[in-house]
Amino acid sequence: MTTIATLLQQYAEHNKLLSFEGTMETIIPGVYFHRATKSSARQPLIYNSGIIIVGQGHKIIHFPEHQIQYGAGDYLVLGVPVPLECEAFTDNDLPVMGIAIDINPAMLHKLVSQMMQHKPIS
Repeated sequence: MTTIATLLQQYAEHNKLLSFEGTMETIIPGVYFHRATKSSARQPLIYNSGIIIVGQGHKIIHFPEHQIQYGAGDYLVLGVPVPLECEAFTDNDLPVMGIAIDINPAMLHKLVSQMMQHKPIS
């Protein structure tokens, strides 16, 4: 079974990004590729509304009263921009890799509203 990590590694190889560090927009507007070979200390960030998928490594995001850890194969969906603190960790000396997909908050709220109007299938 192909994993997200495998697909991201293939993307990095195909696009000659094996030494790339950071985040860059892909050829698809609003879709970003992220790669970091070293863990990063806790730092303040603003996560934009969208979907963040971790393919390799893991992250911990800190809010004033709690924290959330997510890693390989996990995703985070944010309906609005959120200020927070984040730290990222490599696993088994492999780089942290993931993708982020921007989503227009109004469109996201519309989709969620439409989902709420439908009854669950039993």
